[in-house]
Amino acid sequence: MAEALSLAESIGRRRGFKVERAGDRLLLRHPEAPLTVVVELRGAGDVLVSLYGENIRDYIEDVYESEEDPRGHVESILDDVTALVAEIAGALERKGFRVRSHRVREVVMDVLEVLEEVEEEAA
Repeated sequence: MAEALSLAESIGRRRGFKVERAGDRLLLRHPEAPLTVVVELRGAGDVLVSLYGENIRDYIEDVYESEEDPRGHVESILDDVTALVAEIAGALERKGFRVRSHRVREVVMDVLEVLEEVEEEAA
């Protein structure tokens, strides 16, 4: 089972994410955004891959004020995170692990919703 975390860690490092191990969990933090992919061992070949966001509104407001193309910037970061999740899931499945994702779509949609709110407030 440690093979699953080692593989996910390797993929995360290659993609530039900050890596932190905590027991049977691996946290992969995006280097620019408050988004974290968590890879968790759940027993007998089961792996859960989740996405969490913190202080998203503050982050997007900062991006909106500092970036020339805030929507493009946020969408690029979401692409980074979803590509990481997909690559980890695919690699683990090829090794025979059963992978389940949790909250990935929801967090991505939440981030896009906050982005739209910030854009409307700024207009």
